[in-house]
Amino acid sequence: MKKLIVAGILVVSQMVFAAEVRRMSEAEARTRVESSKTYRDIMAARDAGRDVTQDPLLMERIGKVIDLSLKDVVNFSASENMSLIRLLTVNPGDVMTEVARLSSISKDASSSPQEKEMAKKSLELIAKAAPNVESMAVNEAQANKQKEKVAKIIEISNKISALDFGQASKSFVEKYERALTEGKSVEDAIKIASNGKFTEKELRECE
Repeated sequence: MKKLIVAGILVVSQMVFAAEVRRMSEAEARTRVESSKTYRDIMAARDAGRDVTQDPLLMERIGKVIDLSLKDVVNFSASENMSLIRLLTVNPGDVMTEVARLSSISKDASSSPQEKEMAKKSLELIAKAAPNVESMAVNEAQANKQKEKVAKIIEISNKISALDFGQASKSFVEKYERALTEGKSVEDAIKIASNGKFTEKELRECE
């Protein structure tokens, strides 16, 4: 019976993320995420002081939702998938919203090839930056700081994926990704990729 209930929950969660292939705004994606049972259960566990990563059934559901959302969008390795899930446990609202929004852009038939590539690249950059965030917090202040760090990673990833300066942008993105892979922080990776010409703060403020 327990397995049947879990299976039913998975189907409902998957329908929430798979039924809509029309692109969503951030507000639409957040509304959809916050109405899902998986999100509500994550928040209930966090509010109760439980470690989401120590709940195997909930982690399985989270993994299924992420897998379905990313299907036909980006091919992540198992470690990259776990990196994204790790960020999700730190900041469920922002990460699930962004995954839903970006995947909807990629799956919408009206999206241009450039828009689809930008959505894919942003998801890749978010996952690559995950090691910059500690998933465990000892108090509320640290938890809030980690949550803000995840939000900043999402913002920066979207900024970088949208850079449009031809070969210069391509070179910057490649250097940034390589620096992240080598274990550099987001801030240091930006300095390295820009050859010290601008900082993370300046990139975020750039319109």
